[in-house]
Amino acid sequence: MKLLQLVLLGLTFTLIIACNSNAEVNNNSNQNSENMFFSAIELGASSSETNLLINARFSECGEWGGHEEKMVIYANPDKDFYLDYIRYKVNCDSIGHYYGTPDFQKLDYETTLKLGDDQKKSVSEYIRKMSISKTEERHPGHAGNRFSVVKSDSTLVLDVYDSKEYDENSYYQLLTELNLNSDKN
Repeated sequence: MKLLQLVLLGLTFTLIIACNSNAEVNNNSNQNSENMFFSAIELGASSSETNLLINARFSECGEWGGHEEKMVIYANPDKDFYLDYIRYKVNCDSIGHYYGTPDFQKLDYETTLKLGDDQKKSVSEYIRKMSISKTEERHPGHAGNRFSVVKSDSTLVLDVYDSKEYDENSYYQLLTELNLNSDKN
């Protein structure tokens, strides 16, 4: 009888330890999955030229489009993540003269930043919002905004063209969370 009690007690302790270990693995998995998208090897750290492109084209000039903003996210061999940001401006009054030429989009602002964990989470959240928005996309005719998230190896392509305020707000929230100059042109 004592032997049976000892075996049951041993099994109980084993189950408790196994459950706690499993819970820790699940918690670590959930914490790591927040930034699972950011794999240094997949975004350029190991001689790969793969990167993540986030682009926005606004429609302040109506059907002719408007200013563009571009982000390129990549990892260096040091396995840290960086973001190059470029914002252009346009003069809607000169479209007839400049449209379709390099002079239409004039460089307005350019910077590079090293991404921390919070900034990586912001980028991941933006990607999530754009994937949801893609499923709700409605063609706006000739004067919508275009937001895209593309991995340069084509394993991820999200291109949203519509006139929903949600997309523009999501983009400007991303800029704010990245501490980028987010003047609305």
